Amino acid sequence: TVTKYALIFEYGGTVWKNFIFNAGLRGDYQSDYSLGWYPTLSAGYWFSKNFKLRSSIGRSFRVPTFTELYYKSPSNIGNPYLKPEKGWSYEVGSDIFIGERISMQSNIFYRKQSEIIDWISENNGSLWNAKNIGRVDIKGFEQKTTFTIDHKNRVQITYSYTASDFEKEFNYLSKYVFRYPVHQFSFLSQNSLPYGISGSIGVSLKKRKTESAYNIVNVRLDKKFRKNIYHLEIMNIFNQSYYELIGVPAPGRWFNTGITFEL
Repeated sequence: TVTKYALIFEYGGTVWKNFIFNAGLRGDYQSDYSLGWYPTLSAGYWFSKNFKLRSSIGRSFRVPTFTELYYKSPSNIGNPYLKPEKGWSYEVGSDIFIGERISMQSNIFYRKQSEIIDWISENNGSLWNAKNIGRVDIKGFEQKTTFTIDHKNRVQITYSYTASDFEKEFNYLSKYVFRYPVHQFSFLSQNSLPYGISGSIGVSLKKRKTESAYNIVNVRLDKKFRKNIYHLEIMNIFNQSYYELIGVPAPGRWFNTGITFEL
C-alpha cells in the first residue's frame, strides 16, 4: 500500500506586453519516500510577431514504478530498494515565423539527472535487473521546420541530436538509458490527392549510440465518402528489421485499414 499527496502552486501570465512568465512549485509526498519540493520557471519574450525567445528551468522527481520495484519473471527482476530519480532540466529555444507558411522551432537542452533507473544485464541479455545506475548528464538540440502550403498540404522536417556523459564506466547492457537515439530525423508530408483522397508519408531515421542506423517509412491514405472516412495504412513499407527494445523484434511490414463513422 502506497499513500501519495501532492500540492501544486502555479502562477503565469503576460507580465508586460510581450513578456510571458510562468512559475510553479510542486510538493510531493509518498509514504515510502520523504517530502520533496520541485520548482519550475519558464519565460518567453516576443521581439516581434514573428520571433520569440524562450527558456525554462525545472527540478524533476520520479519514483520507481511498481514494475521496477516488484516485477519478477524468468528474464526480468525488479528491485524493491530502488531510489527515486531526481534531476534538473534547462532549456533555451526560439520560435520563428516567416510569413504564414514557414515556422521554425529550435531547442537546446541540458538535463542533469541522478539515481537514474535502468534495466541492466551483465550476462548478454538473458537476465535483466532494475538498478539505480548513478548520474547521467544529457544534452542536445532539436530543430523542427514546418512548411504549410494550405490547410490540406503541409510538410514537417525534424532533426535532433542527443549526447550523454555518465559519471562512471559501465560494462553491461542497458535496456533504455544508453540506447537513446544520438541522431534522429523525421519527415512528414500531408497532401491532398486526386479523387478526394488525402494522403501522408512519414520517414523516420534513428541512429542509436552503439547500434547501426535504420529508417522506417509509413504511408496512409484517407477517403471521405458521405459522412464516413475510409483509411488504409502501410507501416514499415520496406520491411526494415530493427529493435526498439533489445531482444524484441519490431513488426515488419504491416497493414491497417478501417472506417470512421460519423452519426
